[in-house]
Amino acid sequence: MATVRRKVESNQALAQHVVDGASSIVRQLRVVPLPQGITPERFTTLAAIEEKGSVAVSELARRMEVRSPTMSFMVSALVREGFVRRKNSKTDGRGVLISLTVRGRRALKRARQDSLQRIQQALGKLSGEQISALTELVLSLKSLSPGRRSG
Repeated sequence: MATVRRKVESNQALAQHVVDGASSIVRQLRVVPLPQGITPERFTTLAAIEEKGSVAVSELARRMEVRSPTMSFMVSALVREGFVRRKNSKTDGRGVLISLTVRGRRALKRARQDSLQRIQQALGKLSGEQISALTELVLSLKSLSPGRRSG
């Protein structure tokens, strides 16, 4: 019983280290200068829109785990800034789909490049052994993602 308890405590400590590490990375990325008009929240919203191509506001809200009125407000701001456009759905007469504009694609691409550059700089401070361990960990964590098939 004591061994099981130590394992659970060890897993809890490890889980806390993973959360702390991820939070540290997110904090570092929040200080990366983003293109004019792009906040971290807008960045993740634009990335979600890009992934879907065209998406309804309600679906985008579910995906981003916010309420539809919150997402509608975000989309309206992105439309005003010229990052996304609304278009009528061809399958639902009342539906509206959101997609990226050329300006939105460029801003998202630049923000991604800047974020990746910041991470690459940080990785440059790690040893080869640390890079190998991190690579193995990242691949293992990705395989645990919901909806990801193993094998």
